[in-house]
Order: sequence, then C-alpha cells, then structure tokens
Amino acid sequence: MTQASRSGRRPAASSSIPVADVTAAFASVFAALTLALAGVYATAPAARPWLASELGLVSWFTRGAFAGAIAVGVWAARRSLPGSRFHWLIPTIAAWGLLDTIHYGLPLFGIVGPRLGGVAISSLTALADGCGKWAVDAGLAPGLGVAGIVMVVLGGYAVGRRGRAWAAGRVMVTEGRVVDFLVASCCLLAATPAIGSLGGGEVVAFASRLSAMTGATVLVAAALAAGDHRRTVAGWRNRMRPWLDDTSRPRR
Repeated sequence: MTQASRSGRRPAASSSIPVADVTAAFASVFAALTLALAGVYATAPAARPWLASELGLVSWFTRGAFAGAIAVGVWAARRSLPGSRFHWLIPTIAAWGLLDTIHYGLPLFGIVGPRLGGVAISSLTALADGCGKWAVDAGLAPGLGVAGIVMVVLGGYAVGRRGRAWAAGRVMVTEGRVVDFLVASCCLLAATPAIGSLGGGEVVAFASRLSAMTGATVLVAAALAAGDHRRTVAGWRNRMRPWLDDTSRPRR
C-alpha cells in the first residue's frame, strides 16, 4: 500500500479538473467585482449606505468569500501531497475571518467589546472605524493611515519573498503561487484598520470594508491554487495540456 493510500488522500494526478484555469478565472472575476463595486460607490451616492454598512453588500460578499475559502480550503487540504505541512492553514484563516465578520457571535450574548474612538471593537472592520475616529480626534489622520499602509505593503513584500523559499523547504500545500495569494490576502486584511486610520467618513469606511472583502476573495484563490499539484506554468496551452491528456487518453 502506498503512502498516499495510507494517508487517505487522493493522488494529484487522479483529478482532471483544470484547477489552474479555474483559479485564474476566479481571481479575474473578483478583481473585476472589486472595481465594479468601487465604481458603483463613486457614481451612485444613493447606494452608498447599502454598500458600505456592516450589513451591506460588501460585508455579505466578505462573509460569503470566507465561507467559500473554508470549503475550498478543506478540499485542498484533503488533496495535499503526503508529507505536506500547514495544509489546514488556509481554512483556519478563513474560519477566523468568518467569525470576525459575524463579530464572533458576541452580540447574541449582549457582550460589547472594548471601545476605541467611541466604537465598540468586535471585528476587523469595527477596528478600522475605531482607528479612524481615534486618529481624527488625536490629529494623526491621515498620516497614521498612510504610515500603516506603507508598513503593510513593505512587510508583505518582505514576507512574500522569503515565504516562497521557506514553504518550498517544508513542502507546504503546493508551489509558491499559493504563498503569493496567501500573503496578499493577509496584507489586504491587515490593511483594513490601516485604511480606517486615514480618517473618519463613509468613503474611508467603504474602502476598509472593500479591502477586507478583497482579502477574503484572494484567500479563496489561495485555496484553489493549493489544490493544484501539477505545478502548471503560465500560458493556457501549458495549463490545459495535462487536463486534455487525462481526458483524451483512451480507456482500456
């Protein structure tokens, strides 16, 4: 019995799903969605409360993306190669994100989190709102927000460069593309309170929530990429060839 059979995981070659193409399509669709939501917010003032509130469309997209990342992350973890480490990292982050978007269920028990700038802090977006009001009251906006965003970008770049080599040496879920998506997702989530620190107002609140939504959707892309063990390279012909070879081979 092979190690893959003993581990209960399916071999990578047994799947004919063009995972690389699905991942690229998903990332493109949600990049377009982010731009579309920003465009609607800029051009339709009447829709802004519906888009940017805690119960608005962007927040629901965020919750749905985290729930999707949990499901796809579990699928990818079950496909992970024997000996892979950290294969439950993506669904764990996604589960934290989903709990965060529903305020960890604290309102159901009447529990109010600590306050910052007059805002009860019970989630990442609430922290962004609190940071914004506190920064305005302290006279630190928008400089504090700019400094925070720069730190997130530089930190993400440094972690991303080191992360590929670090993960490769420890047989992470799959190749470095997953690390890129994962680092980008974490940076977008970390940027949420930094964007909020730019100052109060509806525009800043919407931008912080849009950053959280984009981070959640990029996490889904990371989970999709983690399920692709063919190490496919750029170019649709090269990505499609293993899939076509699998499906076109005559059955015996």
